[in-house]
Amino acid sequence: MKSSTLGFLCALIVFSIIGYGVYLGLNLYSQYIKQEINSKLGIAVGKIVSKHSYKGKGLSIKYKVNDKEYLTRIGVTSEFYNRYEIGSIISIKYNASNPDKILVE
Repeated sequence: MKSSTLGFLCALIVFSIIGYGVYLGLNLYSQYIKQEINSKLGIAVGKIVSKHSYKGKGLSIKYKVNDKEYLTRIGVTSEFYNRYEIGSIISIKYNASNPDKILVE
């Protein structure tokens, strides 16, 4: 009885550590992308062409940089997702050296 409880606690601790590591990794990656975009910042106007709610909230945004049109799909918060409708015009920040990477706030 005690060995199964001890095994369960060990497994719980291991999975908690792994889960926390994944969370930290994703958070650091998100900060890296923001830093990369902000270091070579460009600002443009985009149009929301579709909304996605499968496994999280997402938007497809069409925008133009240097006469080239881009269509990028990004994940957003529920608050941002609910604030805008398809066809809404929003301000976006993009990386000047790689306009496919964008941020919305």
